Amino acid sequence: EVWPGPCVFPDFTQQKARLWWAKLVKDFMSNGVDGIWNDMNEPAIFKAIRISKFWSC
Repeated sequence: EVWPGPCVFPDFTQQKARLWWAKLVKDFMSNGVDGIWNDMNEPAIFKAIRISKFWSC
C-alpha cells in the first residue's frame, strides 16, 4: 500500500512487462500524446514497520 491506497507496480525486470508498457506508450503516441508523466517513480511506502533498503542507502 502506498499513499493513494492499494496499488500494484509492473515488474520491468520482466520482458513481458516492458513489452506491455512499450505498447501502451506506442498507442498513446499514435493518438497524438506528446509525453507521459510517471509520478510514482520513487519509493512512496509510508506504512513500513522497518526502514526499507531504499531509505537506508
